[in-house]
Amino acid sequence: MKRENLSCFDLNREDLSIDRKEFILRRESAAVAAEREALNKKMSKAILKSVVGGVGVISICSAILLMAGVACGLVVLLRYLATKVFSLEQGLMAGSLFVLSGILWVIKTVFAKKSREDDSLPYEDEMDRMNAISMRELRVPSDAKKVQLLGKFYKESADSDLYDVDEVDLFEEEGKLCLHHVGYVIAIPLDSIEALVRVNAPILFSDWIKDVPHDSEEYAGYGIEKRTVGEFDEEYSMDGYYSLRFSREGEAFELVIPLYEIDPFLDILQMDVTREG
Repeated sequence: MKRENLSCFDLNREDLSIDRKEFILRRESAAVAAEREALNKKMSKAILKSVVGGVGVISICSAILLMAGVACGLVVLLRYLATKVFSLEQGLMAGSLFVLSGILWVIKTVFAKKSREDDSLPYEDEMDRMNAISMRELRVPSDAKKVQLLGKFYKESADSDLYDVDEVDLFEEEGKLCLHHVGYVIAIPLDSIEALVRVNAPILFSDWIKDVPHDSEEYAGYGIEKRTVGEFDEEYSMDGYYSLRFSREGEAFELVIPLYEIDPFLDILQMDVTREG
């Protein structure tokens, strides 16, 4: 039976709402949602201004130096072809311009990556305040466990899916497994859960958001490896994952749980784990 991956951050790309609305237990108020949307717009503008402004200026300077280096190099080459005399001074100048252009390109790359990592810092206090208000509205208990889930992001190849990783608050409420994400709580009735399966197959995910590095001793037993994709992006692979399988009105679903996040789920589920693959 084919199972649909369910995650409380699986979004409809058109309106950024959760696709499977029937799992939503409660939402934050319209007032908090509107304030969050306004803050997100402010953050987006600040990020765009920071990245485009800083990276743009550095890129322009790098391009100017590169063109100057090319021009200087052509002058040296043409003079040598015409006179058979090599100008050491002009040659060094051309080389220096190329080196400076390369240095600026490296600086641009580092600046762009740092901007992506720090883009929300100017609004961190505002966002923390808003999240606290939202969590009180949504009645998320103070002892809820922060865990990560994997939601299918896009298909990378014929046999490889890339998953997105995000953090949620996990808790139990009146016979339901509850997951709080930004703005809402979804609930899975415990009596609808059929199995918890340890799948022994590699899985690919898009980011590492733990404070502790993936290659630290704490995560050494999970076969986590990083690879660089393109100029800025990274992807991670892991030896396997847990599949929490359940059904609703005849449809089959699963939650995809990283190997390193299973303990808080076991505390609630109190069920045996089966193995697959």
